[in-house]
Amino acid sequence: MTVLLLGESRPEDQPARGASAIRLVRVDYGAKIVRVLSLPPYLWVNTPVLSATAQISATALTLVYQEALQIGPGSDRAKMAYATDVLAQTLDDNFGLVPDHSISVKQGAFIDMIDALGGLSIDLPEDVDGSPSRFGYYSAGPQVLDGQAVLDYVSIYPAAGDAPPEEWERFERQNQVLRALYAQFTRPETLLSLPGLIRQFHQDVVTDLGLSQVLALACLLQEPDVSIEYLELGADLVTPGEGNILLPETDRIVAYLETEFLQ
Repeated sequence: MTVLLLGESRPEDQPARGASAIRLVRVDYGAKIVRVLSLPPYLWVNTPVLSATAQISATALTLVYQEALQIGPGSDRAKMAYATDVLAQTLDDNFGLVPDHSISVKQGAFIDMIDALGGLSIDLPEDVDGSPSRFGYYSAGPQVLDGQAVLDYVSIYPAAGDAPPEEWERFERQNQVLRALYAQFTRPETLLSLPGLIRQFHQDVVTDLGLSQVLALACLLQEPDVSIEYLELGADLVTPGEGNILLPETDRIVAYLETEFLQ
């Protein structure tokens, strides 16, 4: 099972982002392996699905979501579902990868979910100065961050001292948070509260996963011998273009997905 996981960006983000965090999650229940693949938001992609409706033939992956959100029909949830489907179709059109399911999270809901858990316990491996991005300073060591502080941390782009291209430094900060969330969500007390959390944040989290599928995944993640692998579409698979754009080495990306992610 492959799940497309999207975290919406802040409306004020500059440069603009539609989906600030884009992950593909591959779940192999039989082998007890979960692979989490980071995709660069500014990966340049062809957009045949947008060419007819928005006259956009190519754009950055993050802006696929943003453009589709603006033209999607219906309620906010319907627009999120439409934009997620468009981004999923774009991955298929460019790289032949078809997600089976999707989860999209509003950035406001992300803050509230962290706060509902009592904050996020995380051990930061090093100091991070987010002042170049107008965010705060984070000291190394174990600490509990509230929802706003976690969102600020994963939004830092760039931090002081980040080596270009800065996106991969940001991947690592986001993965630190994912590891901490994994540890927190697999605690027995959190699992017991999961159905209530799903009901509480129903309006701000859009997914086609059923409750039984969510609980099955939660149970797998609690298995002591489950393997969680964090992968990324590396800088060696793209060529820097103008601004923040990353031009894909498409054939090499397809080969990487087949050998490292989908295996």
